[in-house]
Amino acid sequence: MEFKMASINGTMYGGKGPVNATFEHTVNNDEQHEVEPCDFKVFNPIYADPNYEFYDNRLLEIISDRDKTVKEFFTLLSLNHTVMPEYKDDGTITYQAQSPDEGALVKAARTFGFVFKSRTPDSITIYDATCNQDTIYELLQILDFDNVRKRMSVVVRKVFENGERGPITLYCKGADTMILDRLRAPEDEDFDTRYKTKIHLDEFSAQGLRTLCLAMKVIPDDIWYEWNERHLEAACSIVEREELLMACYEEIETGLVLLGATAVEDKLQDEVPECIANLAKAGINLWVLTGDKQETAINIGYSCNLLTDEMLDVFIVDGGEKPIVAEELRVNASCLERKNHADQEYGLVINGDSLVHALDPDLQDLFMEVSLKCKAVICCRVTPLQKAKGAVF
Repeated sequence: MEFKMASINGTMYGGKGPVNATFEHTVNNDEQHEVEPCDFKVFNPIYADPNYEFYDNRLLEIISDRDKTVKEFFTLLSLNHTVMPEYKDDGTITYQAQSPDEGALVKAARTFGFVFKSRTPDSITIYDATCNQDTIYELLQILDFDNVRKRMSVVVRKVFENGERGPITLYCKGADTMILDRLRAPEDEDFDTRYKTKIHLDEFSAQGLRTLCLAMKVIPDDIWYEWNERHLEAACSIVEREELLMACYEEIETGLVLLGATAVEDKLQDEVPECIANLAKAGINLWVLTGDKQETAINIGYSCNLLTDEMLDVFIVDGGEKPIVAEELRVNASCLERKNHADQEYGLVINGDSLVHALDPDLQDLFMEVSLKCKAVICCRVTPLQKAKGAVF
């Protein structure tokens, strides 16, 4: 996976070619910019990855100008993760990541000059190329990612060279649906940023890129200490511990300020499209379960030959309530019955929320009737738990 594009404070960066430049001009009313590869050696000669390419020098320029929002954006990427660093004999850093998404984001942050160097149980050390010095952050709390929360947060406090400490800050990254619902009441400048970020998210998804939203908040000391006491009580509880922790997380992860969004390319392994095409020719129907957004999943479906232009139709089921899902399935079943072309192929795309209702005993037979008539089924926006159940199903 590789960090390809970003939306920061309502401006889109990255991409390659004139299409992205035109889109940038349309959304932000900026003049079209030349999309050229960044020269990281000048900006960050020690830690930049020589093999990494990013096509938009405007981002390096604004980092060099120490723009506050851009700096917070990359600081978040360098702090909020579960990655572990490893040092080679020549002094270079490699990262061990459980999630390839996290690995890609931390590597990108390193190349852009925000280098994750080390962690202890109580601190994280970052090298900041904009000021050419290491910065230590006191690690106060980690709010873990899980398949329900679909987000992760860290709470830190910057430690200055003279020993003084900065404000307590929460950095949060996660699925757009989770982050956008937890933003502060919008101020004047927020409306424009949110509108443009949502448009950028759609553009990233249309290109088949995997997206995350980034947000932060400053927490007053008195509120933090009160919350931390309740969190400690919840963590030590032997009754309903998980529920109490979730309630604490929900309480502190509110009133966030949107920083932007990331877009990561998930490259297919060699010959995957050819393999899928051959399986389809052999008469094998394929199912894919993914956590990606619907637009991303559809785009990847076409790029890997799971969905094809030869399909007569690709049905969409995305209702959030059971009656809506039932109606969508009935309409699709009726449509398949009317068409009834033995030599034609169909696809089905259903999101995770709709899948919950489709697997209800009342709708399961109808869902199976529709899905079995489709050459390919893509279940998007599904949780890891749904993936596990899907393997059994």
